[in-house]
Amino acid sequence: MEELLRDYGSTGTVWIWLVIAILIAAGGVALSIAISKGKFDLPRVKIDRLRYVSWAIVFTGVLIALFTLADGEITFSQNNMALEQWNENGYYVENYGEIEERDGETIQVKEGAQEATELKADYILIGCDRDVYAEVTNGEVWICVSE
Repeated sequence: MEELLRDYGSTGTVWIWLVIAILIAAGGVALSIAISKGKFDLPRVKIDRLRYVSWAIVFTGVLIALFTLADGEITFSQNNMALEQWNENGYYVENYGEIEERDGETIQVKEGAQEATELKADYILIGCDRDVYAEVTNGEVWICVSE
């Protein structure tokens, strides 16, 4: 249960890859701008080739960003499905949502568009990048917080 909550509490997006993708795309745009301003003293054929390379760099950066975001979304979806279907010793996750407010072991939980519910946490896990909770069939409330 603990590992599922930790996984679910993580968005799964690898931010370093997004930063790298943005830097690659920005480098391609900067190269293209430098070419258009005549910063390179090269023959016309090489300038054209360099222009194509600059746009290929931009395209590569955009592709890396898109694949990183898609991978993060797939990971989130898989974690979500695993949490919904978790079953061990006859317990399963009944519901989960985001923590609106927390005061020690008492939490205000909001699920979708519903009003916040007050719950007392039985287990508090530290180490998620967003706050989640899960209430299992034996009545225990597990929460994962980002402290």
